Amino acid sequence: MSHYQKLAIIIIRMIAVGITLYALVMTSGVLVLGVITLNAPLEMIGLFFPVVFMILGLVLFALSKPLAALIARGL
Repeated sequence: MSHYQKLAIIIIRMIAVGITLYALVMTSGVLVLGVITLNAPLEMIGLFFPVVFMILGLVLFALSKPLAALIARGL
């Protein structure tokens, strides 16, 4: 594994962790705002995008090595 691949893995994993943490903060914020403040039922609160971001972050983290190999192949 070359230096470029290792660097690409670190960068991709940092992006994935950032997306996942953003989704966790967004989920807790939506729940606090919707359930506690507005007394809305859970069906009316938009939890679709936080779940999508969380899945995207986890998939990106899992596929960081193959993506790094594709990125660093030309370097």
